[in-house]
Amino acid sequence: MSRMRIAFLLQDTGRIYGAERATLDLARGLRSAGVEVAAWLIEESRLGLEKSELKTAILEAGLECSALPVHSAFSRDLLRMLREKAGREKPDVLHTIGPKATVHAAWALRGRVPLVTTVHGWLFRPDLKERFYEWLELRAFRRFDRVITLSRHYEQWLAARVGAGRVVRIPSGFDARSVAAVGDRGHQPMTFGMLGRLSWEKNHELFFRAARRLQDDKASARFLVAGEGMERPRLEALRAGLGLESAVEMAGYVASEEFFRQVHVLVQCSRMENLPYSIMEAMARERPVLATRVGGLPDLVEDGVTGFLVEPGDDAALADRMRKLSDDPDLALRMGKAGRAKLQQEFAPEACIKQHLELYGELTA
Repeated sequence: MSRMRIAFLLQDTGRIYGAERATLDLARGLRSAGVEVAAWLIEESRLGLEKSELKTAILEAGLECSALPVHSAFSRDLLRMLREKAGREKPDVLHTIGPKATVHAAWALRGRVPLVTTVHGWLFRPDLKERFYEWLELRAFRRFDRVITLSRHYEQWLAARVGAGRVVRIPSGFDARSVAAVGDRGHQPMTFGMLGRLSWEKNHELFFRAARRLQDDKASARFLVAGEGMERPRLEALRAGLGLESAVEMAGYVASEEFFRQVHVLVQCSRMENLPYSIMEAMARERPVLATRVGGLPDLVEDGVTGFLVEPGDDAALADRMRKLSDDPDLALRMGKAGRAKLQQEFAPEACIKQHLELYGELTA
C-alpha cells in the first residue's frame, strides 16, 4: 500500500515568519509519521530573491522541494503549472498556505485533488490591497474541502462565512522540550519586551504609552523593542515625543533566544493576532505574557494564571499589569512556569500531527 502524499503550496518570500515556521514544523512531523511530504514554492520574479531562508530550511529538513516560477502576483501560467504538476505527482491532498497559493489552487485544482488550507491570520489592516486579497481568499475558501483555523476566534468568524462544516480548528503544535527555559535572570529592573515586526497591527504605540505611565510613577522597569519594519521612523518619533529615548531601547533585529534572555515579560499589544509563535516561545521559556484580548490571544494567555489580558487600546490597564508584575517578581516566575505547563498540556505537537492525519485520512477515504 502506497504511503500518503501531501503537497504544501505556499509563496516563497525568502524569509521564515510564523506561518512558514508552523508549516515547516507540521511537514517535519508528518514525515516522521510516515507521510511523503513535498513543498511547492511559488517564486515571483519581481521579488528578485537571491537566496531563500525558506527553501534552505526545507532542504535542510530533508523535504522534497520544487519551484513554480511566475512573473506576477496572479498568473494563468501558475494555474497551468499546478494542473500539470498535480497530474504528474498525484498528491493525495494539496495543502495551501497564504492567499496567493489558496486562490490559484481553488481555480486550478478544485475537483482534481482534495484541497485543504490553513488560515494563519488575517490582520484586517487598513490596506486596500490586503483587504482585496482577503476578499479573494474568502471566496476561494468556498472551493476548498476544509479550512483549518488555529484559534476559536477565527473558527467562529470563518464558520459564519464559509460554512461550519468546512471549518476545523487545529491549533499549532509547539515542542516545549526543544526550548530550554531561560530561568530567573534576576528581579531588577523588571524588563518588558516586544518581539516582532514594527508594523501597524502590532500596536507598539500602546506599549510606549504604558511605559510612559510607569516612568511617570518612577517605577523601576526597562523596556525593549526588538524587530524591524516600516513603522520604525514613526515609532522613533513617538518615543522621542514621549521622552522615552533613555527608557525604551529599540534594538532592531534580535534573535529570539537572546531576546528572552534579556526580558522578564513578553508584551503583545496587537490589534489582531491568531496564534503567534512568539507567545508560544515565551511560554516555553517560562516568561509570562501581557497581551490584548483580541483574536486567538485568549487561547494562549490565561488571564491571571499565565499572564494578563487587557482590552486593546487600554494603556492604563497595561501599565497597571506591568506595575503588578514589577512589584511582585515571584508572581512573574509562577506565571512563567504555568505558561510552560499549559503549552505542554494543550499545544503538544503530537496532537497537532494526529489531527492533521485524521483530517487527511477523512478526505482521502
